Amino acid sequence: MSGNYSLDDLLAAELAGREYPDPDLIERLAEQRAHELLHERAVEMLGLARREALDRHGPAWAALIADQAAAEWEVAG
Repeated sequence: MSGNYSLDDLLAAELAGREYPDPDLIERLAEQRAHELLHERAVEMLGLARREALDRHGPAWAALIADQAAAEWEVAG
């Protein structure tokens, strides 16, 4: 192991290895959490975009962003 890891990092890795001996499970859990975080950030950014559109351009632009987001969710879902 490289010397770039702190003692806390090494301990966390060891404990994770003991708790989740299946490496595929760790990868799936990490991927699932990454998707959750990306979704949370996307929802946050959509809210910011709506507020910015409403503040700068009025309700028509905010509605356009909301309609576009709904269409994208239908395609992705």
